[in-house]
Amino acid sequence: MKYKFFAFFVFCVAILCVVSVPKQSKVLLKKYLPYQNSTYCFYTQNASFDIPNTTKIKNGMGNIIKCQLRFADETKQKLDVIFGESICLQNYDENQKSLLVQNVSPITKKIESIEKIKIFYCYDSLLPRFVCVFGQKINLQIAISNNAITVGYPLILGDY
Repeated sequence: MKYKFFAFFVFCVAILCVVSVPKQSKVLLKKYLPYQNSTYCFYTQNASFDIPNTTKIKNGMGNIIKCQLRFADETKQKLDVIFGESICLQNYDENQKSLLVQNVSPITKKIESIEKIKIFYCYDSLLPRFVCVFGQKINLQIAISNNAITVGYPLILGDY
């Protein structure tokens, strides 16, 4: 009898923990490129409806939902399953680039260059998920080209 009560108690506590975990409603990448002219993207499978202030691009079995940074929080709240997020700043200045590189230097695991694009692979312990790349935990990828900076979580899923 004690075992059944204990098992039921553990089950109830587990359910309470799952139910009380808040849905991640804030955008995750705003701190890296907090500029109003940044474009935010969500990669999702189930956005079959129109969301104000967004552009939806069908991408195979999934969708890319694009919006300006100022609409990103409210857009994210309307999406159920999000596979990844990215933020892009076009026509950046050197101060914006330097500040980003300085901020991610402590968490950078690897840097590579492909053609004229510099790519940073980082791990930020404040972000909830990660993938393994080069045998290391990675949850932030940054691509810097001549005219754009793109930051992706857990990796950049779109173009850069």
